[in-house]
Amino acid sequence: MYQSALDNLSNDKGFASVKPSANSEQQPTEEQLYEENMKKYLELVASKGYNLEELEPIIRSEGRTELFATAGSGKSTSISLILAKDKTIGRLSPAKRGKKVAWVTTFLSKGAEEIKQNVERTFAKLGLTSVSTNDITFSTLQSEFFELLRLRGFNLTDKSKSDYIRMLDSGGGDEESSRIFNAIMGRLFRKHDLGEEGSNYVSLQDKRDLAAIISNYRNCSISDYQFGEAADTAKRLNLPRNLLDTVVADYQELKTAMNVIDFDDLMSLVYDYMVVEKEDDPVQTAGSTSTKTATNTLCSMKRKICLSCSTKS
Repeated sequence: MYQSALDNLSNDKGFASVKPSANSEQQPTEEQLYEENMKKYLELVASKGYNLEELEPIIRSEGRTELFATAGSGKSTSISLILAKDKTIGRLSPAKRGKKVAWVTTFLSKGAEEIKQNVERTFAKLGLTSVSTNDITFSTLQSEFFELLRLRGFNLTDKSKSDYIRMLDSGGGDEESSRIFNAIMGRLFRKHDLGEEGSNYVSLQDKRDLAAIISNYRNCSISDYQFGEAADTAKRLNLPRNLLDTVVADYQELKTAMNVIDFDDLMSLVYDYMVVEKEDDPVQTAGSTSTKTATNTLCSMKRKICLSCSTKS
């Protein structure tokens, strides 16, 4: 029988349990019970002042949903309401969850904490006091990928050990990683005579721009790569298309020599070691749910990365 956390709310809020009568000749189907609970949930959301005209299609969405909107437009609130739905009547409810893993990820640690706080505030505003975020993981993509690779024996966190593999940092984080990033990019600029015409100065932004072009090139699935939206940047850096292959090859060699990886390497390692199915693999068997999540994330990210390189310059 389908039940939800809404069944635990008091009747004075209008959320009595949706339970079939023992005397009924025809029992409601699970789909009918789910729709009834959905209506109750939407009524609860509307009663708290949320705009159902905009939010109902988002709340009712199942599977992959993409939201494109400006800062402060309510994306985090939408995520919070979807999680509340999933935890009470949907795929993360006690009756349906099973071994499913709930993972909310962002690029920045601060963003992960902010979304967690937003979700908790939304649960409280809806009066769902019995619903917790303790079983939801809020983290960055990098930390989740680190954890997946830890299962494979990669050391990306303990700097005191000899097998530590360092992540490149383009600035603002680990000091040694930033130093190595500047050294690698500086060598590329000097060796290939890159940079603005008539200037010997290479700014941090120039290095980051070159790193972005290299990343875009490495992640693009089309064979005839073009700069696309980065054409003006490449021109400013004095980087012709026929030189890019060599620059990328040198970049890869320098990383290997300095025992560092970048975020693209991190994604590739996760894909190679956790996503590509192998027979009799105990790690993949144990982490099958995480593997599926990683697959969806990696494929989605690679599709979005390639969008900017598909336009001819």
